Amino acid sequence: MQENFLPNRNLESALMASLSAARLGRYLRDSGGNRPSALRLYDWNVRLSQSLYVRLQIWEITLRNRMNAFLCDKFGMDWPHRPVLSQLRKSDLDRLRTSVLRQKRRRGLDLPTTDMIVADLSAGFWVAMFAQRYSRMFGWPDNLQKVFPYSRSHTRHQIFELNGRVLEIRNRVAHHEPIYHLDLTRLDDDLNVLLNGMCQGAAAYADKACRFNVVLRQGPERET
Repeated sequence: MQENFLPNRNLESALMASLSAARLGRYLRDSGGNRPSALRLYDWNVRLSQSLYVRLQIWEITLRNRMNAFLCDKFGMDWPHRPVLSQLRKSDLDRLRTSVLRQKRRRGLDLPTTDMIVADLSAGFWVAMFAQRYSRMFGWPDNLQKVFPYSRSHTRHQIFELNGRVLEIRNRVAHHEPIYHLDLTRLDDDLNVLLNGMCQGAAAYADKACRFNVVLRQGPERET
């Protein structure tokens, strides 16, 4: 039996007010309007998000670092400042230029280092690099295994789709949105495929540290 996440039922109204009716709308609908059940569902969603955070964090960091290594090898160690990057789609180029400018202002540097910019760029930027429009620019048919050395059977399109699904959940978790109603088992499988494809050490660490399957099996706290 899980420990009640609220020590006192009298605190339910206060918590409901702080979370807001708008944010709790889905939880209330899925709980048939029962407020205590909605809060238990909300609590489960929080714990699910927390349990997925480890694997999502390792995915994002590994992806950007492997992409950075690839771009350094292809365009040079100062790739964010190279003219060739002007070929990026406007939305992606804007992301890159915004990160460069932000690091210039934050650190008082005329030329922020590549590491500074890599850490600043969003997960969405890195996922976008696998879109069809960049297949020729990055030579993905020949170079995909430089980023995913253990995913020899996956195509660029498959890698893009897998990363896209993970990115959607990553953004939901980051913005504290409901995820319990989604196919989280599939998401966990997607994350495993991507991590094992990039780095088996990262995948092993994520497997050891992640409690997602335990929390998923537990389900929402039962009324006592």
